[in-house]
Amino acid sequence: MAGALHAVLYIHNAINKESYDFEASARELNRDDPAEVGALLERFKFFRGVLEEHEGAEEEFIFPVFEEKFRYFAGTYIFDHNHHGTEYAEIDELLNGLKTSRSSSDRAGLAKQLYRQSIILAATMELHISKENELLIPVADEHISPEQQAEMLGKAMSRFSPEAMVKILPWIFTAQTTNDKEGFLRESMALFPPERFTGMCQLLSGSVPSQDWQEMVRRIPEIA
Repeated sequence: MAGALHAVLYIHNAINKESYDFEASARELNRDDPAEVGALLERFKFFRGVLEEHEGAEEEFIFPVFEEKFRYFAGTYIFDHNHHGTEYAEIDELLNGLKTSRSSSDRAGLAKQLYRQSIILAATMELHISKENELLIPVADEHISPEQQAEMLGKAMSRFSPEAMVKILPWIFTAQTTNDKEGFLRESMALFPPERFTGMCQLLSGSVPSQDWQEMVRRIPEIA
């Protein structure tokens, strides 16, 4: 039986999509347009914040449970997180350099480095997420009870403030395929109290085209 930690798959989908979308944006960036550079910097600040809170939640509330059962199990994932931190800092530095540089030749070099780092970020993030999806979550289903998984997930989500969730939930939802959008809503309906789930649906319904939401209503009449 799939436990509550399967909900992590949805944020993993969003992270993977954003990683590759960011790579595409870095490739196409007009390095001489301050507004475009500034917009990409703000986008990365949001993405970095999500990544750091997500990884922090895993290290604080999820990995220790695995470590109690399997010694050294979590170390490889924490190693990845530490490496990711270096990548985030490098990209942030490059974007800030592009924003403040007055030299066209310097901006050309910075933009080239940024694109290279965006490729590295997308590749390493996909590998790390694949390890968690294909190794960590199946172990949870085999060795951690549904009740404990639900407790772990609830604690992990508590790392995000309500204000942050207003931005993060639509970001996660819009990144999903149609089938995964349905799965996300069904799992959320099972996890959250009715009043909280209703509020979440009101938020999410405005984040996608009306025809996309109507398809969700057709599949899940309870959300109408």
